Amino acid sequence: MPSHPNEAHVRSLFKPVAWANRVLSPAMQAVVLVVLSAFFFSIMNVTIRIVTQGDIPVLEVVAFRNLFGWMVLWPWWLRVGRYAFQTPAPRFYIFRSSVGMLGMILMFWSVKLLHPAEAVALNFTLPLFAVIGAYFFLGEKVGARRWGATAVGFLGVLIMLQPGAGTFKLAAIVPIAAAVAMAAAILSVKHLTRLGEDPVRAVFLNGMIATPLTFAMAATVWVTPSWTQLAILFLIGIMGTLAHITFTMAFKLADASYLIGFDYLRLPFVAVLAYFWLGEVPTVWIWPGAGLIALSSVYIAQRERKRALEAMAKDPQSRPATPVAKSHETKDAF
Repeated sequence: MPSHPNEAHVRSLFKPVAWANRVLSPAMQAVVLVVLSAFFFSIMNVTIRIVTQGDIPVLEVVAFRNLFGWMVLWPWWLRVGRYAFQTPAPRFYIFRSSVGMLGMILMFWSVKLLHPAEAVALNFTLPLFAVIGAYFFLGEKVGARRWGATAVGFLGVLIMLQPGAGTFKLAAIVPIAAAVAMAAAILSVKHLTRLGEDPVRAVFLNGMIATPLTFAMAATVWVTPSWTQLAILFLIGIMGTLAHITFTMAFKLADASYLIGFDYLRLPFVAVLAYFWLGEVPTVWIWPGAGLIALSSVYIAQRERKRALEAMAKDPQSRPATPVAKSHETKDAF
């Protein structure tokens, strides 16, 4: 059995069309995939807004998202058998699943409370919290430039929040709290990969734990969805899964520091969709604020890449670390 049986499964789920392989370079294919991922992610967020504005509780939406996302990996499970459970750190998944569930619940809740574009923009702080967490909990060296970029990113948060103005919304804290929890989930997966964990197995086991737990929580506030609402919940699950798959494939084709900027297209995508589907317009301050956060995150990714290349130059046998600024597990948090 191959050490990483996930490759064939990912390719079978989302095969690039033949003309793309002939016409586009791997780097351009990666850009197309990241843009598609951002679009799928934006559809998911706006549909979350639609269904939670009705009578479907957030916990129920999270439960169905986990279920449909986990079901996509069942064919992989049937193919690899017991390998799906042979994790090097089974007890660690209690923490990984807990912070992952918390991040998803908070993010979905923020989309219910705020304009989807505002929730997404504030959640862009995830890479900034990942840098802080990597320093304090993983013992990674963070230089003055990366600390400076992180500070600039948080300046963007202040611009969006306008804490001294009368327009400040207490609900704006929710997507930032989601970013903290999601950063913890990403760092936990980074720890697992250092132990030799298969990324697909990490997603599968997280879904196996999170699905029954979130349904148990949703049972306390359960509202039986109509057929229309059930279709929307199914769409949320499919869009989240497609976003994760395309994102993962893109980062197999090109470097994170090259692609991260395109991922921030999520903001204009979700703003346009929310305008046409919901008639909602976000506050003007999200654009300069999100711009600063995006620039700081791109810079952090570039510094991560440079640090990895320097480490490889000193030790050619070493493998570059997964960039803290952006991991394929970011999408799995949704």
